[in-house]
Amino acid sequence: MDYSFEKVKKLYDKYVPTMVKGQIGVIDKTTKIPYVDEDLINEVRFSHAWVYATMFEQSSSKPRLTKKDYINDIATGNISKEEYIRAFNENAKLTYETIINNVIEGIRSFGRMFKEEAIEKEVKLSVPYKNAPSIVRGLYDTEIPSVYKAFEDWCYKAADVKLDVKQSRQK
Repeated sequence: MDYSFEKVKKLYDKYVPTMVKGQIGVIDKTTKIPYVDEDLINEVRFSHAWVYATMFEQSSSKPRLTKKDYINDIATGNISKEEYIRAFNENAKLTYETIINNVIEGIRSFGRMFKEEAIEKEVKLSVPYKNAPSIVRGLYDTEIPSVYKAFEDWCYKAADVKLDVKQSRQK
């Protein structure tokens, strides 16, 4: 699986979550063609979770009252240019690569994701970007279960661990 930062950006730029004939899907922003492929949907969900994480605990020129407001704005592309740049700049890329590589290492070595605290500690040591720790907290945020689930699914797939194996290892 290509789990590169560039792919995350491409997915966010190209697709938006939607309902397709009563089921969750995504739609190509340019062609307006809907897709219900589960792998594509999960990948797009993660790209949106990434944007959410980069906005986590950050000030915004557009005030939002709840975390659900953030999710809705991200899904509809209603984010500021500043928020978009923060999600996909070089600092975000370094943060992403550090997080993902460490989480994948945990999955491959121990059969599970490292805890938030361990990843945040590694990011603080390795990434000279003040927003990096809050991105970790955003990805591990369980108040919006779809964000953490998208992050978890992305990491296990990137680590090439099948879902049934993941479920049995977590028990």
